[in-house]
Amino acid sequence: MGFAIVAGPLIGLLAAALVRVVGWVAHHQLRARLVLVGPMLAFSLIGLLAIAYPLLLGNGKDLTHEAFLSTGTKALDCCSRSSCSSRS
Repeated sequence: MGFAIVAGPLIGLLAAALVRVVGWVAHHQLRARLVLVGPMLAFSLIGLLAIAYPLLLGNGKDLTHEAFLSTGTKALDCCSRSSCSSRS
């Protein structure tokens, strides 16, 4: 019951924030030619970030595995270099 007392209001605040973010995004959606340019810019940004953090492009399985092994940040740091000896 103690968990519910703490988690309930926190989850409620997060849900309210999510509703506001969804409303903001719906109001500020891309229009006209930006509909074509926006995704190209977003995916280009993801591609640039993936150069430093290759696990960003995965489905989350490798990152989750590393997190369960308590090596999550080490794996990201290791794989950001060109040679990564811990990955097969």
